[in-house]
Amino acid sequence: MQGNVDLSTISLYAALNKYLGALTITGQSKKALLLIGSGGYIQQTVLPALMVLAQQFSVKGLINKSGATPTAITQMIPTLRASADLASIDFASIDIIFVCIPHLSVPALLNKMSGLSLSHITLIVCTPVLGIKDGHYRSRFKSFKQTLAFENAFCLPPVVLAKRLIDEGKIGKLKKVYLNHSGYRYHGMALIRSLYNGAYPSYGRTLSFGQYFEYSLKFPGGRHATMLQPKDHAAGYFMLAGSKGIISDHPLQAKNTLVINSLQDETGLFAGLSLNGQPQPLCTLDQLFIDRLPYSRLPDNSLFRQLHIRGAVEIFDACYRNDKTCLYDHSETIYDNVLATLLERVGFWFEPLARFKWSLTRWLYVNVWPLLTRR
Repeated sequence: MQGNVDLSTISLYAALNKYLGALTITGQSKKALLLIGSGGYIQQTVLPALMVLAQQFSVKGLINKSGATPTAITQMIPTLRASADLASIDFASIDIIFVCIPHLSVPALLNKMSGLSLSHITLIVCTPVLGIKDGHYRSRFKSFKQTLAFENAFCLPPVVLAKRLIDEGKIGKLKKVYLNHSGYRYHGMALIRSLYNGAYPSYGRTLSFGQYFEYSLKFPGGRHATMLQPKDHAAGYFMLAGSKGIISDHPLQAKNTLVINSLQDETGLFAGLSLNGQPQPLCTLDQLFIDRLPYSRLPDNSLFRQLHIRGAVEIFDACYRNDKTCLYDHSETIYDNVLATLLERVGFWFEPLARFKWSLTRWLYVNVWPLLTRR
């Protein structure tokens, strides 16, 4: 064990986690899900996650532009066939529509679905949901039961563990978040804000070097964050500095440090996490992941991809149970994208009412910008 951080209470969490995890799979019927899009993220992350949760979800259709079914999808679900025709879908039987297409194409899709009866359907759209100039299309989301952004940056296993340790006071009050090559624009913003319980930054600035940026954010209460580009899946890491200690997902020899590592079995399958070398208990979703992930059929079975699949499992399970703690409203990811864009183009930004847990920027974009961009 590194440093002198007390790990004695972790077993209490493990017992509670085991009990709560047992409640994950309930007697509810399966949710019928329609996929729109068939690109790499659907193939590599979304479909494997849904296969892990086969007791909770049934994929009822796949819509894409070409109508052709990619080989990688056929290898995982041989019975799933793509179609280019939305009219072929019985929307009355669909519970969830999952959209993963270029965000600039989302308005055209919303136009195609206008006039349909969709009020019983949850719409999930991959980030950043809409282009900044398409803010007026947010009104179309009122046709759905709810509209969520699929943001799993804060649902990745190391981040979930880090957040729990912070909430348990293991490092005191979180004072600084460092994302060194491990956060991209709105994904990084979402991750940072989640660690600060959804707070809005009161001030931000950027330093540019070539095509890349370093973002510096200040949050109410003397809290800070730094996100350094470019993002590098292999070399990126985070460090969370608190008033009494540090959490890191890379080796760090320092006092009062908690180091999180991802574990793999002899085949390379993700096998949970360790904390300062101590394997952490597996929850029900972890065990489902290990037991049901079609590892040999994955288009990409790297550890990075497995962590993202496990994060997607977390989100889909929360959606099934309607657990708001892992669900991200579409307006929040649009705000993350707007903030990142403003910082890149202007170089700095103020949020004067952030200490009141309210964002003027978000309000203006949600309520005023659509009126200015409506065509």
